[in-house]
Amino acid sequence: MGTLEIQFVGKGGQGIVFLGLILSRAAVIYEEKNATNIQNYGSRMRGGSTISDVIISDSDIVCPIVSKPDILVVLTGESLEEFTSSLKKEGLLLIDENVKFSLENNFKIFRIPSTQIAESDFKSTTTANMIMLGALIGITDIVSEESILNSLLDVMEQLDLRENVKEQNIQALIRGVKLGRDLTKKNSAN
Repeated sequence: MGTLEIQFVGKGGQGIVFLGLILSRAAVIYEEKNATNIQNYGSRMRGGSTISDVIISDSDIVCPIVSKPDILVVLTGESLEEFTSSLKKEGLLLIDENVKFSLENNFKIFRIPSTQIAESDFKSTTTANMIMLGALIGITDIVSEESILNSLLDVMEQLDLRENVKEQNIQALIRGVKLGRDLTKKNSAN
């Protein structure tokens, strides 16, 4: 695997920090890899830009700062050009399909209907982040589905979330993994 730099981007209240925490924990605890996670919040808690950088590596991580991500996961359109400009050539962009953009690019794009699925299947947009994380795992296999689910369970237990919220997050993550795998099969068939 080497070293992989992942950047999650969204706005406050979308659970961007939650995604970085779950992924980095899965890599360290369940995959026995090295990982870092750094969050950056905009000037406003809800509605401001939120960034969660994750580096996963088989070897030591010298610098925990993501400067040229291999993978960019975007849940909102604000500052999209700013963040995609740092994405490595041939990098991977996962973007909510509701985000409008027309970028000249040299990277692989997966448009994920995370908000639409969250609304239709879970009657709330709050699970869109879990669908997006699941899609990332289904597309890339950065960590195993079992590792990401175990990490999600650990973090939710620490946060003492209500049982119905836990169950929705679990189901949304599983739904996202399946979606990511289906999209990968569809893209490889084209």
